[in-house]
Amino acid sequence: MFISPYFVETLDLFDPSNKARLFTIFRHPVHRIANIFYLQHGRDSDVSIEEFVNRPDLENNWMVRYLVNKREGAITGNDLELAKEILRRKFVVGLFEHIWEAIDRFDGYFGWVNDQHGECRDGIISDMLKRHEYNMLEIGSPAWNTLLDKNYFDMMLYNYAQILYEEQHTLFSLYEHFH
Repeated sequence: MFISPYFVETLDLFDPSNKARLFTIFRHPVHRIANIFYLQHGRDSDVSIEEFVNRPDLENNWMVRYLVNKREGAITGNDLELAKEILRRKFVVGLFEHIWEAIDRFDGYFGWVNDQHGECRDGIISDMLKRHEYNMLEIGSPAWNTLLDKNYFDMMLYNYAQILYEEQHTLFSLYEHFH
């Protein structure tokens, strides 16, 4: 197993005799970007969140861009539809706000369950969650709205990921019931 945020760049590692099984954990795009700000600048930064979100070089629609391998230029509705199809066909989806349930789902799907693994996994996830604690942006604040506007297609993909998460829950529940 290896972990990479670069989906397209890893495709050359696989072929019909060495197939990939993929999983992802989606986080609300506004929370994800706000967390990047707090990780990069800390709570006592000279840069405000409002200044950060208005930078011309701030990423936009990162999730859609990486799934469809379109790092620059405008994202279109066709790009979003392709990203949704890739997500639906290739990934087991987890949601950050249901991280423990998602991890259990991955464990079951990939057959990763054992006591030693569980302790290690729980420690890693707990440490990661501590790094991702930050002051939540107020919904409707100028920074929140700017990030929503700049990440419209990622929000649509995130909404779709939430639907897929529920659909896969039903699918995996049926699978476990019959096996």
